[in-house]
Amino acid sequence: SKDDFDAMMSGYLKESEDRLSVLRRNTEGKRGGRGGRRS
Repeated sequence: SKDDFDAMMSGYLKESEDRLSVLRRNTEGKRGGRGGRRS
């Protein structure tokens, strides 16, 4: 059903957003980006 699909998509999007923020934090740390630790 559409509700199931919406729930799955929102869960998937949240998951990939979390993963992206973790990746971004890691690469910023390796690069020594300015103020990467803040936020």
